[in-house]
Amino acid sequence: MRLRDVGQLPKTADLVYTHRPVDELAEIVDTAKAVGAKAVWIQSGRDKSGAKDPRGCWLPEAESARARGIVEGAGLIYIEAPYISDATRGRG
Repeated sequence: MRLRDVGQLPKTADLVYTHRPVDELAEIVDTAKAVGAKAVWIQSGRDKSGAKDPRGCWLPEAESARARGIVEGAGLIYIEAPYISDATRGRG
């Protein structure tokens, strides 16, 4: 197994997952493109009421549209739901 220093970008990635505010998305998309990612999966950490929820995927409509525009405008696939752990476990 090859180890990589924490804080260092991988040489390649198919997907970039982020749990950061939409205001930081442009820089994240730049990083995703730099490592050859095809998609960006953004999770808000909020539920449908707007309350904090670490598994939350909900974004207000305008914020979701803005995030989608940033990601797709860069030629990448935009994903915001389901929660990534549920999807990887086949529950999404």
